[in-house]
Amino acid sequence: MRVESGDDSKLGESFDSVLMLLAGTDPFYLVDAGVAAAAALSGGAKPRAHKRLPPSLDAFGWCTWDAFYSTVSARGLAEGLASLHSGGVYPRLLIIDDGWQLTDVDAGYSQAPTSQLADKMKVKGTAKEFLETTQSS
Repeated sequence: MRVESGDDSKLGESFDSVLMLLAGTDPFYLVDAGVAAAAALSGGAKPRAHKRLPPSLDAFGWCTWDAFYSTVSARGLAEGLASLHSGGVYPRLLIIDDGWQLTDVDAGYSQAPTSQLADKMKVKGTAKEFLETTQSS
């Protein structure tokens, strides 16, 4: 399992609390419960329900991701805004999202069997045994 915090000062080879498993029929409750539990473990983060939302969220906004994905252009922005305006919609907030963050798996991990991944990540004990049982034949 690959774990990233985005904080270069947080480095380690093992983590006590990286996997949470919840079950239920209400996915919204499950997400809220998971976020609340992760926030409690973080020592400082708060779930959205306990945060004060910024006033910018009171206005209609447009995020370019759904329209353009990673092919955002000045022309596309101008045409998109013109289209919204012609329909009587006037966004007060514009998020230009070109998808800069890739979600692809790093090359060394993309096709490796789980037992090899466990070795590369220095997973030991029952966690490694569990990973090895998930490996397909």
